[in-house]
Amino acid sequence: MTKVPRFIRRLYDALEANKYDFLKWDQTGRAFIVDYQKLKDTMIFGKTTIATVIKQLNNYGFKLTKRITKHIKIYSHDIFN
Repeated sequence: MTKVPRFIRRLYDALEANKYDFLKWDQTGRAFIVDYQKLKDTMIFGKTTIATVIKQLNNYGFKLTKRITKHIKIYSHDIFN
């Protein structure tokens, strides 16, 4: 059994919980929306900076697909298709 990295597990759990207005699936379910302005005030990913979250997304192959505003962005991954 493959161990799921902590970052991926936290991301998935947060998306599936559907209780955060700063991190949610988009309408298609193939990408997710993140509001970095609101995310920075939470501890959902532990004591990490926004730059670290972005780096982790990049390291795990997530792609920035759209910038809605300066702080709100949409990410996708090939496994979502």
